[in-house]
Amino acid sequence: MKITVISDIHLVGPGETSKGLDPAARLDLAIDYLSTHHADADLCVRLGDLADHGAEPAYRQLEERLTRIHVPLKVLIGNHDDRDTFRRLFRLHATGPDGFVHSVLDTPEGRLVFLDTFEDGYASGRDRPQRCGTVP
Repeated sequence: MKITVISDIHLVGPGETSKGLDPAARLDLAIDYLSTHHADADLCVRLGDLADHGAEPAYRQLEERLTRIHVPLKVLIGNHDDRDTFRRLFRLHATGPDGFVHSVLDTPEGRLVFLDTFEDGYASGRDRPQRCGTVP
């Protein structure tokens, strides 16, 4: 099974930069590269920090770009994201009935488990047993 991973995108609003860089332009380059060199992937995983500050305009930019990925996709949030905004805009990827962005994917090679470890007030993820018990 071939899995591609894009992590820590840190998108901002259209026309904005982060630390002097244009995250949207950099993401476009990554998507172009994956489309050219890894179009045969079985899955693309977008790890957290999708938005630099969890703002809706950043997620809208992400939404536009997700349409360019033509392999199955899993999207997870990180400590810079906003769970409520993400869930509202990306209902397809926000599958946990408990409010968390959990999901599983059963493959011929085995089960892949995608956990939401985001917790307000923490720079790193937190793995809580009560969350793991709610994975579909």
